[in-house]
Amino acid sequence: MTLRTIADIAGANTTVQIATSGRARKLFFTSVTAASRFGDINTGAARGVSLPAGIPVTIGASDADIADGFQLSECYVYVPSGTTLTVAIGV
Repeated sequence: MTLRTIADIAGANTTVQIATSGRARKLFFTSVTAASRFGDINTGAARGVSLPAGIPVTIGASDADIADGFQLSECYVYVPSGTTLTVAIGV
């Protein structure tokens, strides 16, 4: 697996797409100051997987299926104002 990083996502109380293209086997998140959320285009302040403040979170595809992974164009995060979300992608 190769690790690549993207620019930090500064919170603006909005849902943003992680990337417009590409695939990932694992996603690594750390939300600073307040919890953020991860999910599909419907992710928001009360919807999606919680990314607690200050706790690194890894979300991965099945280890049993090498073809399994995430389409990055379908991955979104919600980051509240005053928070920064760091993201790394394992391909």
